Amino acid sequence: MMAPRSSAAALGLLAFSVSVLAGLWARNPVAAILARAIWAMIVFAFIGLLAGWAVSIVLAEHAAEKEKALRTSEDSPAEADPAPDQQKSYTEDSAEPMGT
Repeated sequence: MMAPRSSAAALGLLAFSVSVLAGLWARNPVAAILARAIWAMIVFAFIGLLAGWAVSIVLAEHAAEKEKALRTSEDSPAEADPAPDQQKSYTEDSAEPMGT
């Protein structure tokens, strides 16, 4: 799946750019800015990889549960739908006009 790699790339680039901008704002030397930005990119890319991996697992489990629920409801359609004579009509019992 693409979620782990996408989130890793997004967080890594975000950390890199924020680090560079913060270093420039503080007027640090270029070598220090780039070294800190690269380390921030590596750390946040790893965090994004873990977060994306967790998201992909949660989505896969949710899809499996939905598929299982759909398969069980398809197996017994007679129990889910009442017979036509058992369905309640909303116009038979109430003679009151609808308020507007």
